[in-house]
Amino acid sequence: MKNNFFILFTSLFIIAACKDNAKNEDSKQYVIISGEVTNYSGWLKLHNDKENYELKLSDNGVFLDTINLKTPTRYSIDNSVNSSAKIYLEPGNNLNIKINGDNLTENISFSGDGALENEYLKKKNEVLFDYLKEEYNEKTPKPVNEKIADIEKLHEKMLAELEQLENPSENFITTEKKQLHYMLLDNVNIQVMFHPEENVDDKNALSEKYVSEIKNLPMDRESDFRSSENYRSLLFTKIMNKSMGRESQDTLPDFRGTEIAEINKIPNSYIKSEIAFENAKASIQLSEAKDSQELGRIRDQYMPLIESDKRKKELQDIYELKSANAPGMASPQFIAYENYAGGKNSLSDFLGKYVYIDIWATWCSPCVAEIPYLEKLEKKYHDKNIAFVSISIDSKRGYDKWRKMIKEKQMKGVQLIADKDYDSDFIKAYNINGIPKFILLDPKGLILNADASRPSQIVETSWLDDYGI
Repeated sequence: MKNNFFILFTSLFIIAACKDNAKNEDSKQYVIISGEVTNYSGWLKLHNDKENYELKLSDNGVFLDTINLKTPTRYSIDNSVNSSAKIYLEPGNNLNIKINGDNLTENISFSGDGALENEYLKKKNEVLFDYLKEEYNEKTPKPVNEKIADIEKLHEKMLAELEQLENPSENFITTEKKQLHYMLLDNVNIQVMFHPEENVDDKNALSEKYVSEIKNLPMDRESDFRSSENYRSLLFTKIMNKSMGRESQDTLPDFRGTEIAEINKIPNSYIKSEIAFENAKASIQLSEAKDSQELGRIRDQYMPLIESDKRKKELQDIYELKSANAPGMASPQFIAYENYAGGKNSLSDFLGKYVYIDIWATWCSPCVAEIPYLEKLEKKYHDKNIAFVSISIDSKRGYDKWRKMIKEKQMKGVQLIADKDYDSDFIKAYNINGIPKFILLDPKGLILNADASRPSQIVETSWLDDYGI
């Protein structure tokens, strides 16, 4: 209790000092963002298209940062299990955030300046998540006109929530209405693109007002591109549709070539560069290329369209990492990782066997959800020449929890813990920024798949058999 009081007192003292210091610098605007995280010890990042901050967590899960900010700005706060929440900040805000666990959709709360607006964004995220979950679980797909009616109801619900806010920021109201409109258009556009034709029971179901606006949406709204994921999505799908529309019916489609030609037509240089970068990144990361030369050709096609030196370097790094971890390349090594059963293990100990590696942590709920499926997979292949190796990236303060969970869940296979959690050389060599992560190696220690399927996806399939196991 005394320790918690000391942390709170120290945090408040630092906040006051930061605030006084910021006030003395009249030329700068600032935001103080602080908080506490429980039942989670991965990374937290606050970012948008311009800025990227890692919120450093203390051993007690406390974080504190001061951000220079001249105008109201939207950010995403992400964690290492690919959970995300939206954050709205205005100059002068002193926002406190509390997070419990790794689910940022549900287990995040706000207090202080800007809490009203951010609680609204949390509610919006929950409503959208529930809508997508319901759509995913539909046993009988609805006709497109009913789906669009659902989207319109979703839009109306969030507008009503917005109007009920008491004394919100005027800037927030203005920008949020625009955000909601782009969300409406984007979700309608998804139905237009992917709804099966046989489920359309009304030829006039797709309202012309939506189709026309989507078709004629300007591609030069840079401020909207920077702030709205839905506007960006609309532009990406617009490029994709145009590229597919130009493919010949009687020749092998050159999708990438036509895509690049369409990107080159974008009138705004920043948007052109960003779309080129994102498409190049996806093309390389998702490529099943067998050698670095093929990956290099993809990189070289997009590189001339990218203006930012920072983005060019990022793309080069992505290419080099993908090349290094391509099938057939020697796997990066881990050395002398502690084994729960006693002693230490290095990757070289498993030469002569196929190796299925699970990168996980006790605080990662999607990781824990895979444990029963991994156990089934181990039983299925118990007499085969394959080792199942689980590597925890729990931090030092999670060490006891790691040992306790293995014991309580009677986890099988080889249970190791990395030497420096996310900063371990093995983790960085595979560019692991989110977990769970699975890797498959052959008996020579060569990479078969650096982005292998999860146990839940393959336990009932012949996926491992297809590799000759």
